[in-house]
Amino acid sequence: MRNFLAVVLAFAVTAATEPETIDSTCPFGLRSTVDTYYLQPYDGSCFYFVLHNKKQYSDANRHCIKHGGTLALPKTEALNRFIEDKLLNFYGKSSDVWIGLHDKRKEGMQMQSINLFDYTNSNF
Repeated sequence: MRNFLAVVLAFAVTAATEPETIDSTCPFGLRSTVDTYYLQPYDGSCFYFVLHNKKQYSDANRHCIKHGGTLALPKTEALNRFIEDKLLNFYGKSSDVWIGLHDKRKEGMQMQSINLFDYTNSNF
């Protein structure tokens, strides 16, 4: 089993017409229990960058579910760039992170989500 340093967790929230902020995008329950430094709004969702401890995939997934979310699934190039930018430039982390893809059943990528997406990144 591989342990990775970080987990990215997304919470789906309805997009608002006002500028996105942590208060307007991230659920109150999450904001009141975690350090808001690790919360980032993007395109109507709240991303929680869990960078303080390493977890195995199944533990990371359970952690996300416990907080009402899922492992992030970069379905577009723009979302992938957002996640990379936050990890590298905002948090200064270049370690591996868990996202909503795995190869637990057989070699090759498996999605944690039932939604299909067109974007592919060969770096995963």
